[in-house]
Amino acid sequence: MEKEKYITGSKILTAVYGMTVVSGYVADWNRTHLFNPRWTPHSKFHDALSILMATMNGASSLYFLHKKSGDRLSQLNTSVLFTAIPCVSMGLAYAFPGAKGLEAEFPKLVPKIGKVYLSEWVVSVTGLALLAIGYAMEKETRKRAFRKKLPVAELFKKVNLQNLKLRLYHN
Repeated sequence: MEKEKYITGSKILTAVYGMTVVSGYVADWNRTHLFNPRWTPHSKFHDALSILMATMNGASSLYFLHKKSGDRLSQLNTSVLFTAIPCVSMGLAYAFPGAKGLEAEFPKLVPKIGKVYLSEWVVSVTGLALLAIGYAMEKETRKRAFRKKLPVAELFKKVNLQNLKLRLYHN
């Protein structure tokens, strides 16, 4: 019997996390950012910092998403949080004084639909939307798997009955 092929929450999240790992290098390892002669060394330092932080966030997300032991729902929550941080940060960066997207300096490099540039804010919103969709799908998958694996009798085995008895006698 051939295994069905379909998109799962885990596949969506893995793709988003993988893109988070490499996106800083793809977007910034060029003349518009790290090799921009108008940028000061300290500006380049901050760009390198943001690239490495996104890389580490994405890699941490991949680790927690695919970890097989421990509390799988908590690991899912942690994985999404690690990648939501750079997505939210990218969107909030527009609120800082003088901060603008790539189109401010290099408008020909940024695609447009009509008069609207598809710059960093689109990446931020799209990333968050994909995280939300992938999270909802994967959370449901993990809840179903948990219910299938642990019948009610198994749940009682997980309760530390000795500890429970001690608390009852000391009250």
